[in-house]
Amino acid sequence: ACFAHPPHVAGRLVARRAIGGANSGFTMIELMVVVIIIAVVAALTIPSIVSRMRERRAGEAASRVALLFQMARSEAIGRGAAVLVRYTQSTRGAFLVREAQRGTSAGAGCQSLPEPSCTITDFNNAGPQQYRDVTSLDFGQRAEYSQVRAVMVAPGGANPAALDLCFTPMGRTFMRTNLNGTFAPLTGIYQASVYRGDVGEPIGLTRNVMLLPNGIARIVAVAEPTP
Repeated sequence: ACFAHPPHVAGRLVARRAIGGANSGFTMIELMVVVIIIAVVAALTIPSIVSRMRERRAGEAASRVALLFQMARSEAIGRGAAVLVRYTQSTRGAFLVREAQRGTSAGAGCQSLPEPSCTITDFNNAGPQQYRDVTSLDFGQRAEYSQVRAVMVAPGGANPAALDLCFTPMGRTFMRTNLNGTFAPLTGIYQASVYRGDVGEPIGLTRNVMLLPNGIARIVAVAEPTP
């Protein structure tokens, strides 16, 4: 036998099904609203994330510059060889590390022995095996540092186009801004300013890698951006 609901019960069931059917999904308008909200949030958030990532890259670059000078000084003391760090403006600043060697004048079999003197080593002439290249850091050639620049600042505030800093095994530091000139003891404080942007137009923070007269290098200041 077939059983049917009383008319008043059947009416309530139909109403419930109609209500349930209306709430069972999202309308096209609701979905479009959600998509628009997500797009707006992403548009507001992504630039901030990108800026933080680029700022982190600049901080990492400054740490690498400081580490490069620290490594050169430690290697000079540990290996008993004069170690040169050469800065050139290049595209956005470049650093090159060279270790002095005895050269051909030292006799057969002695060319690769470490040379402790900065002043008698010709760091510009690799022919007689005067030095060996250790490492380099050129911001103009590194895609991950595409917006990073390193500018050397002299004690008086000038920006030398080039700078040689030479560390000796005795812990002394010599410098010259003429790459073909003679070395003089480092007496003032040089600094490498690392930042994002063009020369004189830093974006974000400027990290200063200080080079003390005793050869120690460290990041000691973070300057506010230029207004």
